[in-house]
Amino acid sequence: MKDIYQLLNGNLLFHFSDRISAFDIPMVNPVPRKGEVLCKFTQFWFRSLRTKHHLIREHDKDKIEVMKLDMIPIECIVRGYLYGSLYNRIVKSNAYPNIISQNFNPIKAARLPEPIFDPTTKSDEHDLPVSREQIVSSGLSL
Repeated sequence: MKDIYQLLNGNLLFHFSDRISAFDIPMVNPVPRKGEVLCKFTQFWFRSLRTKHHLIREHDKDKIEVMKLDMIPIECIVRGYLYGSLYNRIVKSNAYPNIISQNFNPIKAARLPEPIFDPTTKSDEHDLPVSREQIVSSGLSL
């Protein structure tokens, strides 16, 4: 989780917190230094991908300044284990039949045969699964 603040220069300050949530429900106990680790991961990927990005600079161990951009409201999730909403979708509706073969036993928390790209909508209330086709047809994929 992160807090976002508007700066006087028009940029945004991302403060990566130690708070956690599961299934869109905030948990009571924070994870010490989680914000610092997420901030370092963010900086690493922005600098490693060799593409344009909006990172300007680090402000603290758990804060970065970024240019303000229009957000595409899609969360890109890569899953390596069968857990959470993905587990429910696979068990109830046979989602991802091309990846989940007859030889795979869908046991909760099992390692997937290969990573699954599992995008969702990005919402303040509840993120919902969304297919690549839905993203493209909605015009969100610029």
